[in-house]
Amino acid sequence: KLLPKAPGLPPDSLSDCLAAAKKYGVAVHVWRVNWNLFGQTDPKQVAKLRAAGRLLVDRAGEPVDWLCPSNPENQKLELEAMVEIARNYPVAGLHFDYIRYNDVNGCFCAGCRARFEKMLGHPAADWPACTREGLKDAWTDFRCAQIDETVRRVSEAVHKAHPACVVSAAVFPDWPATRVTIAQDWGKWCRKGWLDAVCPMIYSMSGPWFEKTMRRNHADAAGVKYYPGIGFLWSANQDRDVDNALRVAEQIRAARAA
Repeated sequence: KLLPKAPGLPPDSLSDCLAAAKKYGVAVHVWRVNWNLFGQTDPKQVAKLRAAGRLLVDRAGEPVDWLCPSNPENQKLELEAMVEIARNYPVAGLHFDYIRYNDVNGCFCAGCRARFEKMLGHPAADWPACTREGLKDAWTDFRCAQIDETVRRVSEAVHKAHPACVVSAAVFPDWPATRVTIAQDWGKWCRKGWLDAVCPMIYSMSGPWFEKTMRRNHADAAGVKYYPGIGFLWSANQDRDVDNALRVAEQIRAARAA
């Protein structure tokens, strides 16, 4: 009820999916794309959000098709859109994706500046250059706090509405550097118990790098259920030939061995 459905879907496609999955003993985890408005979002809806000042603004002052994570209306929308699923459907889990900023260059909208200055307790002089210089650490903490707040609130509300529902997230594998680059402090989310499972996207053509990163990420997950993401074929961007299939199989073997 909160968001428009993609064109061409049946009236209640999730119920259809759940019924089919149950028949074959498959657990359904709903994969939610957060913040990111690329792809399926209706251009008219994006235009309305842009006009309302709800989009992320880059360092050059240009809006990006990405919801500003510090905007209270956007946080509320992400929360309610995920909780709506947990309340209305017997899904096995809810999965965060793009639960982060787009990159290091956002968000510099007027709302972010005001909320950042409120956190500081004083004006942010030489804006936005200060976020790369004297206030860099404070800026990192501010951005992380916005994503943290959404993860925490969704986790608490989903577990209250549907205690058995597994809350998981697809994350970049280079934590804690991800705190600075995309404000994705997923090691903290695991330690706080906000995630029931974590899925680092270890998309690499290198078997040794995959295995090394997988083992490091497993320690970062701090006891939370851990599912390494294999993306070799996506990384390779080549024909799906036998050699590539064998290299994918080798990464699967390494994951099972660990």
